[in-house]
Amino acid sequence: MSVKGRHVVASRVEYSRRDFLARAVGAGISLSAAGALLAGCGGGQEGGSGEITFIATDEPSVWKQVIGGFEDAHAGITVAYNNYPFDQLNSVLQSRLQSEDTTFDCFAVDQPRVPAFAARGYLADLTDRVGDVKGQVLPTAYEASQYDGKLYSLPIWTSEQVLYYNTALLKKAGIEPPGTDPEKRWTWEETFSAAKEAQGSEAKWGLVFSQVNRYYQLQPLPESLGGGPGLRGPDLLEPDITNDAWVEAFEWYRRTFAEGLSPRGVPPEQNAALFAAGDVAFYVGIPSDPTIGEAKENGQLDWGIGAHPYFEGGEAVTPTDSWSWGINPFVEDQEAALEWLKYVALTKKGALQGAQNVPVLPAQNEAFREYLDQIRTEPTEPDGVADLIDYELENTAVHRPRTIGYVQFEEVLNTAFDDISTGADVVPTLRRASEELGRELEPLRRALKQG
Repeated sequence: MSVKGRHVVASRVEYSRRDFLARAVGAGISLSAAGALLAGCGGGQEGGSGEITFIATDEPSVWKQVIGGFEDAHAGITVAYNNYPFDQLNSVLQSRLQSEDTTFDCFAVDQPRVPAFAARGYLADLTDRVGDVKGQVLPTAYEASQYDGKLYSLPIWTSEQVLYYNTALLKKAGIEPPGTDPEKRWTWEETFSAAKEAQGSEAKWGLVFSQVNRYYQLQPLPESLGGGPGLRGPDLLEPDITNDAWVEAFEWYRRTFAEGLSPRGVPPEQNAALFAAGDVAFYVGIPSDPTIGEAKENGQLDWGIGAHPYFEGGEAVTPTDSWSWGINPFVEDQEAALEWLKYVALTKKGALQGAQNVPVLPAQNEAFREYLDQIRTEPTEPDGVADLIDYELENTAVHRPRTIGYVQFEEVLNTAFDDISTGADVVPTLRRASEELGRELEPLRRALKQG
């Protein structure tokens, strides 16, 4: 799959089976009961009430400013916010939507999960209700918010990844650091070698991935070698994780742990702190990470940024996607909720307010450009970072697979990646994962055929 010079989509999945949910449930697919978690999440927009209830994963402080801005601009409408941890949100949403719960109006949906939610009838169709969304948001974010040719959510944020380096550690090891010029990006082989050199000098760890063992972070490894996203077929419901490129990519990944470049057993939430503490030579993570930026502001760490690496002989591929917001289709009066989504997703002011307290990029076009301009003026940000982000989103960004089977796919692969990082052999681990995926996805394939 070529990624040069265009927005990358792993593959578009087209469906038109509105009875998918009933068939899928009949085929034995679990929708994860989460009844114990539902207490305390009420207050939907009943009968045209002026209060709407919104559910997401972030701390309330993230949305304080944007909720205030919206309520000031929309007299008579108030927003009540409930949050759940990321690993609980999808189970909660699926359980409540399956029961056609009308006590909440809108919610955040992880963009690769939009197809599954839409196919099950869990998202209201926004196609003819929001105007020209395509012209107002980044193309990659717009693509990630659709399903079956229709718009089922509005993109709030997007994301990218870069290669951080500890300037002092590289200098002590005599290593010339990478730069932000995407045409001169390092290979993973070069990064591995430099990480070992730095570790042989004073670095405790040579190379750390931010979202270690998560598909979002690791998808670019096999994709760079031409191995594809890990799923194939017209509906992206057939496993494809045992080809030569996947094996080569994860043999390399396994070595980073086996040879001690990367620490084992550190959760994703703690990896930025490892780099900020000065213990890591190279770190792959989101640009403008607040933990790292704060360390530089306090004079604790001097760091720079290079372009995300690729494999020698392969192509440059970077992760993207973030969160979109959708409307509960079972709520009768949806107009206030729609105004809330439009304010945060489609207005410059709302989008900037919604990106003030998070280390991610707003998806609204004008807000995105202003956000990049802000990065250019930040004293902690290296020269060229804003232009690099812009380039990567335009040329190398690849979506996670757009498939109704994404939830099962991600869960199986994240377990396999964790096993590989702790020393499991790559080939049998990927084979076992492929077999498990085949079993998990078969009911979905069968349900679509019956449709």
